[in-house]
Amino acid sequence: MSLEQDQIVRLLFVHRARILGYIWSLVRDFDVAEDVFQEVSVLALKKASTIRDEQHLHHWVRVSARLISLATMRRLGRWPVPMDASLLDQLDSAWQTIETAQVDEPLEAMGQSLNTVYVALSRIHRTLRKCVRGRLARAEG
Repeated sequence: MSLEQDQIVRLLFVHRARILGYIWSLVRDFDVAEDVFQEVSVLALKKASTIRDEQHLHHWVRVSARLISLATMRRLGRWPVPMDASLLDQLDSAWQTIETAQVDEPLEAMGQSLNTVYVALSRIHRTLRKCVRGRLARAEG
């Protein structure tokens, strides 16, 4: 049995901040993140009959947000060098952990607080930025 469209809308808005945070971590632009969120939301409603349950929706939204974010950045010409897939996978894994955790409780799976995970995500992004800048420098020079 699939989720109804009203259930999808409710879940998207309940988890809006987390989804936008994930998208922003990819695009690093609040306006673009909002546009991607809206595109993912519309697509989720169109695909409602294929989304089985809440857990499937979370996974589907994360994958769709990742693909749409990357396509949007390429289309806007803001990301001339694609992210390394392993870094995207690390980012995705960290966000999946956050999704399953209670906001104010320690993350059982990692034994760390939510703030610690956010710091780890920040470090991942810094490493990614360094990697992209290095590739750009090598390509230019």
